[in-house]
Amino acid sequence: MSLSPSTLRRLADIGGSPVNLRHSPEERIAYSYDATGAQAVVTGNPGCIGQIRYGAKRFGVNVEVAHPVTLLARAYR
Repeated sequence: MSLSPSTLRRLADIGGSPVNLRHSPEERIAYSYDATGAQAVVTGNPGCIGQIRYGAKRFGVNVEVAHPVTLLARAYR
């Protein structure tokens, strides 16, 4: 597959890259979290929590996935 430089720039602008086109969405998301160096991913959606935890575990990304209320409860202890 050959992409023009302008197409590659557009893909990069929306968070994509040529290598991302060869990986599953779950794998791209897991590696995106890993690349940020974040220690935690916080979301209020229980479905997202489950999917992100699954992807992180499956692809060996060491990141905590939590609901915002969980972090607030921890902060008030």
